[in-house]
Amino acid sequence: MLKVFAAFLAPFILMIFFSLFNVFSMILSGNYSISFSLSGFLYVYIFAFPAYLLMGVPVSVIIERINLGLRWFHYSLAGAFAGFVLVFINSVGNSQGFVFTFEWAITYMVAGFSFYTALRGLEILDERLQNK
Repeated sequence: MLKVFAAFLAPFILMIFFSLFNVFSMILSGNYSISFSLSGFLYVYIFAFPAYLLMGVPVSVIIERINLGLRWFHYSLAGAFAGFVLVFINSVGNSQGFVFTFEWAITYMVAGFSFYTALRGLEILDERLQNK
């Protein structure tokens, strides 16, 4: 059940990671224009939540059963693989063909890591509540 809750929480964490990236890129570029867009947040949530729910939860069950250590690395790789599959499916019938750039791979890896972060945070919270 924690994995389903993590699917609800992970898009929020993904938005935090995207916001941190934007803040650092603004600092490096010298363009200091900060704004918040509810429509941008909803756009990310509308597309990320079903992906987390339909792909993230089943892959998370597989990762937990295999349990080879370094969970965060496996979740990041799973995010990159899921992104690869999504880009491949979207490129079928596209005139540009299959294009999977390094930047997209990093973005999907961050998406996988945000699911891990949400899941790990919920696991820690669950442990603390059970110990009381």
